[in-house]
Amino acid sequence: MKIVPEVEAKFPRLAENVHMWNHHAGHSWDSTISANLVITEARPNFLVFEFVVGEDHVNGLGNLHGGCVATLIDLCSSMAILVSGENMTAWRSPGISTELAVSYIAGAPEGAKLRVENELLRSGKTLANLYTKIYNENGRLCYSGTHTKFCLDSKL
Repeated sequence: MKIVPEVEAKFPRLAENVHMWNHHAGHSWDSTISANLVITEARPNFLVFEFVVGEDHVNGLGNLHGGCVATLIDLCSSMAILVSGENMTAWRSPGISTELAVSYIAGAPEGAKLRVENELLRSGKTLANLYTKIYNENGRLCYSGTHTKFCLDSKL
């Protein structure tokens, strides 16, 4: 996972978690997914990634695999917790998933450059709710998802 310098400077908690993720990513089954992720934009309660669909990410029909889509939504929306703005509880870590729902709207073939937009809808002391939309290069919505996270900060 990469992060552009402007975002890294503006959101140090996010940058710290990206560096921790990268330290452990080589030992993770989803390392081929995170290696293709770049954080390109951030503002309070909103985080954008770019993702290029690789050969390892497609199903037998040549489109982004459904499990890969779910993993993208999980990883990307989790990091969006770390750009919380006003009226949101700031978390030190991305927490753990309690619910993940994915909608598959249109396929994305190998080589497609996707824009993964993540919005933090709410974060409290224990739960956060996020919404993700994944667009292709033409701005067509391909996938979307909702994600509920549980905060582990008090347990750390």
